[in-house]
Amino acid sequence: MAKAIPRKLKILCLHGHHQNAARFREKTGGFRKGLQSQAEFTFIDSPIQEGLEPPAEGSEETQTWFTTSPERTYWREKITGIYDGSFEKSVDFLRSFIKENGPFDGILSFSQGAAFSHAILCQGEWNLKFIIYCCGFIAYNASRNVKKETITGIRTFHCINKDDKVIPNDLSEELASVFDDPKAIVKHYECGHCIPPIKLCKSDLIEFFNEIRNQISNEEENGTA
Repeated sequence: MAKAIPRKLKILCLHGHHQNAARFREKTGGFRKGLQSQAEFTFIDSPIQEGLEPPAEGSEETQTWFTTSPERTYWREKITGIYDGSFEKSVDFLRSFIKENGPFDGILSFSQGAAFSHAILCQGEWNLKFIIYCCGFIAYNASRNVKKETITGIRTFHCINKDDKVIPNDLSEELASVFDDPKAIVKHYECGHCIPPIKLCKSDLIEFFNEIRNQISNEEENGTA
């Protein structure tokens, strides 16, 4: 009997700070098109509205996965002890979304969304095969549970963009360093604070996806998924 073709991966996409699902989807159009044979992408808005006031009439509402004080220092300072419950609200929301709409094989995450998708791994088991981190960092002040501790049992792919002027490369490298068994896959691309253009990362991601798709196919065939 011929071996079944591995199914497409189901990927949940987490936007960055000052963004939303619609904007993230728009900005990843070429990226998704280049990988459409490999994966299906689902986009989700965080439950936390950015800012204290509703957006002005006619303007777009933007979201954040957690808030910090002082504002917009979450990627630069290892501040701890300032917690307002926004992170926990997002965690509960994400668990509910996955329960109702999943399961998902992995996560595609960008900037603060990448920091959030690391932080949730400090909160217990999520039954994920992989996470793709783009412009990621460790958000030490998102939750008391976020620490620089080794994480095992999940594949990770880290896009570190050489011209990123928002998240310094050393912070993205620090995030990659916490993953072991399997070790993180780290790729450096010639671009700025963004999901890398598909022409730069397509071959790397297809190789990464094929390994995971084959793993999942074998597990499902053997009843161990």
